[in-house]
Amino acid sequence: MLITKVQKGNIEQALKQMRRKFVKTQTMKNLRTKRYYKKPSEQRRDQLKKAQGLSKWKIENDED
Repeated sequence: MLITKVQKGNIEQALKQMRRKFVKTQTMKNLRTKRYYKKPSEQRRDQLKKAQGLSKWKIENDED
């Protein structure tokens, strides 16, 4: 739960702090990933696919 205090009635500053906390805690990212149930085997498969793509990208960009 994100909590921000409004100081001296400055709502704009409080909203800015809340947005910053929202991004920093990756709340939206977590909500999107947990929107649907994903089987553990699917999660592992996605992690492997992501790791393979990342390693391929590193190899391709390392040659330059």
